Amino acid sequence: MLCAPDGAASFNGYLGVVSAELRDAYDAGENPIILGSIGYRGNGSLWSSNTTSTSLRLSGLASFGAGDVVMFVFDPASASLWVGVNGVWRDDPGADPPIWSAGGSSAFYPQIQGRDAGDGGTLRSLPEAFSYPVPSGVRALGFEEPDLSVFEVHAFLEIGWDSYLSLAAFEPWLEYGGGVEVSVAQASLYIEVETP
Repeated sequence: MLCAPDGAASFNGYLGVVSAELRDAYDAGENPIILGSIGYRGNGSLWSSNTTSTSLRLSGLASFGAGDVVMFVFDPASASLWVGVNGVWRDDPGADPPIWSAGGSSAFYPQIQGRDAGDGGTLRSLPEAFSYPVPSGVRALGFEEPDLSVFEVHAFLEIGWDSYLSLAAFEPWLEYGGGVEVSVAQASLYIEVETP
């Protein structure tokens, strides 16, 4: 992922993978670091838990923020993760053990969760978009489906503008398939309002 160039010096959210078990709960505002999910934060910490309790697993990893390139190799069969920043891997994905292995899941989904203004960036899935070479023995996310752009995007916002609007969630969903045309699109908006 290329972090937003005009973003925060330290990315305050999580980058990583969300397990199928957390996917529905994630829309309810759960942190993307439980039920077998893994999240890497801009302060150099890695969070993951196979239960419903959050757990800091590692600290002292490379920090990242505005303009940095964060690199991931994830093996879904073993729920194992390797990370790197700006072309430097913490551990070699082709030769070294993973930085972390979580509990298994029937599926995993890439996730970018920002908490502050400027958290965000561009998820890259094709080698030609990468800033650094793909490690030996690793395939890019978009290897089998080069037209893949976005399957789902969820945004959960907790808003405190005033006492009347307390919570909002926004879920645009797009599926691109077979070319440059959008084949399916759906948008939903959920708002919970406190009435006086």
